[in-house]
Amino acid sequence: MKHGWYSRRVFPRLLDWSMKQAVLGLLRESVLAQATGTVLEIGFGTGVNLPYYPGAIGSIIAIDPNPGMIPFA
Repeated sequence: MKHGWYSRRVFPRLLDWSMKQAVLGLLRESVLAQATGTVLEIGFGTGVNLPYYPGAIGSIIAIDPNPGMIPFA
């Protein structure tokens, strides 16, 4: 898959901005509170979920198909 300028530069910033909305933070907190052990997060994006993982997480394996997300994660 070819990743162009929009995919590498614009989309990661838009995604990060839109996914950091407060109401989504509350949802993340409630869902991720149940996570334990090793987590595989597919579609890691810019890493906005990281602050919401509980201390019971042993490790996180994160993948994202868009290489433009790496500098943000």
